[in-house]
Amino acid sequence: MGAFQSNGFSFGLFVKHNMLKHLQIINYALIARTEVEFDQGFTVITGETGAGKSILLEALGLVLGSRANFNSIRKGEEKCAIEASFNYESEAVDMFLRQNGLDLLSDLILRREITRSGRSRGFINDSPVSISQLKEISVFLVDLHGQQENISLQTPNYQLKQLDAFAQNKTLLEDYLKAYSSMRSIEKQLNQLKEAAVQVRKDEDYFSFQYEELNTVNLNEEEFEGLSNELGELEHAEEIQRSLTAV
Repeated sequence: MGAFQSNGFSFGLFVKHNMLKHLQIINYALIARTEVEFDQGFTVITGETGAGKSILLEALGLVLGSRANFNSIRKGEEKCAIEASFNYESEAVDMFLRQNGLDLLSDLILRREITRSGRSRGFINDSPVSISQLKEISVFLVDLHGQQENISLQTPNYQLKQLDAFAQNKTLLEDYLKAYSSMRSIEKQLNQLKEAAVQVRKDEDYFSFQYEELNTVNLNEEEFEGLSNELGELEHAEEIQRSLTAV
């Protein structure tokens, strides 16, 4: 949990049963490179106007899926990168990772890269993801807000999470996750079988065409043997040419 304060105005950063361990910022705004390590407990960052507190918060917002301002890339640089590491204990995060086929690691690592050309990429545990997926997982990690914001109280994901917590749906959620994972696995197998069936039909059409072509030619045994020998020579033509060149 943390707060940023300057001249009577504050931003709030509330980490939900998780811990923001590390924040790395490269080529963002006025920052060339900085790394911040967070300890357990409450953290307050204070300073005069212009000291850079809001830059830290904006950078964290980017890695959590906020809209990118490509003009915020440091002058003279082509790309900025922000990375945040969380030590988390959240079934919702585990469920999100499994549902999206992402690795479950001891820490959760989010990264955002923005280029001056307008390209924006997101990563979760080093796997590429969409920016909307960064935004989705951030709901389970952090509330990032100012004095006049309603934070996440009005978002369906947050409301559903609170409803599940109130209803003590832990076992139900675990059963759902297992069933959902099983369904996704079966869907994957089904799609593979469908693709294999399509390939079989393509092969059948191709072999039928070849069969008809051979029947149309109506080769006798002697002609077939001659063509087979010629094909063998053509298949080894390059090898024969190399041997002759070596001589």
